[in-house]
Amino acid sequence: RLPPPTMKNTRKVAVVTGANTGIGFETARTLVVDYDWQVILACRSKDKAMQAMKAINEEQEQSSNPKSTGRAIVLEQTLDLSSFDSVQAFAQQVRQQFPQLDVLINNAGRNTSGQSGKLDLLFQSNFLGHFLLTKELLESLKAGQGHVINLSSAMHHFSGSRPLDEAYWKSVALHSPDRPPETYAASKTAAILFSLELMRRYPELKSTAVNPGAAASDIWRGFPRVIQRIMKFFFLTPAQASVPVVAAAVSPDLTATYLQPYRLYDYSQPPFPVFEMLGPYVGYVATTPRLPMDGGREAALALWKVSEELTSQSEEK
Repeated sequence: RLPPPTMKNTRKVAVVTGANTGIGFETARTLVVDYDWQVILACRSKDKAMQAMKAINEEQEQSSNPKSTGRAIVLEQTLDLSSFDSVQAFAQQVRQQFPQLDVLINNAGRNTSGQSGKLDLLFQSNFLGHFLLTKELLESLKAGQGHVINLSSAMHHFSGSRPLDEAYWKSVALHSPDRPPETYAASKTAAILFSLELMRRYPELKSTAVNPGAAASDIWRGFPRVIQRIMKFFFLTPAQASVPVVAAAVSPDLTATYLQPYRLYDYSQPPFPVFEMLGPYVGYVATTPRLPMDGGREAALALWKVSEELTSQSEEK
């Protein structure tokens, strides 16, 4: 259960990527309407972002709190995670207008691929764009003793059996007609490893990876309509799936590094994948992701090195 309104975190500023639809929209809406936050809607489409802002702010204005200052905000600069130039331009505007940032929620994602220059479009959109965005906003996040929330998935269980070394990360990040079938799963494993490495490198920040569960969100828009109807019957709604994301953002005493929304038989061990995909919904609980034997240390270092190389953001650390 989320903290009640009497425990609101006021005067907070967050960035939510992919906030015009699905889980991102519900996350932004809840933070604005229920917790009185200012939320920057980071979206590729300016028109869709404006529509989402209008819907959220109208609901906020109709709330029972006349002193509410929470607002959804759309900047002049859009965010296209498949363009590093766009990521840098968006981050620059955020830094200029919000030198102190409390939460960055790396939510946007896709499950279909393509080519983006030399890179795989899916891996760039799901992970590399978020990696660069986080790096570009580090100073604002440090100023606010901020929190980075990376959306993962139960699909991280299926990253394959190869060692998660530099060669592996390049194989899933670079475009190839023979790209590995687990590119989506790899992007969600990367979200977890990135969260762990962020906290190691920047202990003044918090970082949490969140599996929102199997949700009937807009990410499935390319699937046949009959499949989408079936998903709506069995999967979580975007509002339900947003609960562990919001919990990570608004719960000051929550120190878990990985959250998911289902009741499991043992929270101390990596769950059997199907239980973390369609288990009994309970909102949010902390559990253990599936990582290499060393806890993901070497894999996280390899991922960071390759990500810096591919985004041209090299840094000695």
